[in-house]
Amino acid sequence: MAWLGTSELVSAVSNAGGLGVIGSGDAPTEWLKDQIRQTRERTDKPFAVNIMMMSPFLKDNLELILAEKVGIVTFGSGNPGSYLAGVKEAGCKV
Repeated sequence: MAWLGTSELVSAVSNAGGLGVIGSGDAPTEWLKDQIRQTRERTDKPFAVNIMMMSPFLKDNLELILAEKVGIVTFGSGNPGSYLAGVKEAGCKV
């Protein structure tokens, strides 16, 4: 749900007992950083970020997710195999 899975929806879903997922799509890293931080302001519940493997910001967004210690990461539109070990070592659930 790229561009629709924003902090407002994600935090509402997480606050209601579901797992909200920020849809990063092909969003730039600064946008994703703002969404992660706004979600944290709106909820203390778990949430995830979805990484689109075809994004031109893939590596930067993944580094951001690890730096921000987002606990859950999902992947779409490609094979994340080469990234899984590093993501799991950082403590993220995939």
